[in-house]
Amino acid sequence: MVGGMSDIERILVATDFSDTAARALEVAVGLAQRQGATLHVLHVYPLLMYALGQDLVPDDPQFEARLRERLQAKLDETVAALPKGLTVKSSLVQGNPAREIPAQAEKLGANLIVMGTHGRTGFQHMMLGSVAERTLRHSTVPVLTVPG
Repeated sequence: MVGGMSDIERILVATDFSDTAARALEVAVGLAQRQGATLHVLHVYPLLMYALGQDLVPDDPQFEARLRERLQAKLDETVAALPKGLTVKSSLVQGNPAREIPAQAEKLGANLIVMGTHGRTGFQHMMLGSVAERTLRHSTVPVLTVPG
């Protein structure tokens, strides 16, 4: 089936470690199991946003290394909790999630991106936008969104 579900060999699932991302990961795991696909778990961290929200001191010269270490530990923990028998890879990338998610999907040769939507509305949506919405605009790979 050309262009259909049977062509899915590599699935990229983006996570921000939220409950919504966990639901998207469950969907991606189910698809990967049914398709025999490799699952690639990706976390993209915008350094400035993390600098504002961590108990690390951003002007500490070790800030990015410590942040990366914490995020890698969370990513490793997320991957370790996945069902055995799946082929799983993971990566941690610094940058703008809406640009990096489709760029990484293309780089990895992913056939599908799976990600959660946080359902922001009003002012929050206007200010923050939707990473899923912007990913859809930038992606050349099909994107499956899982609502929060």
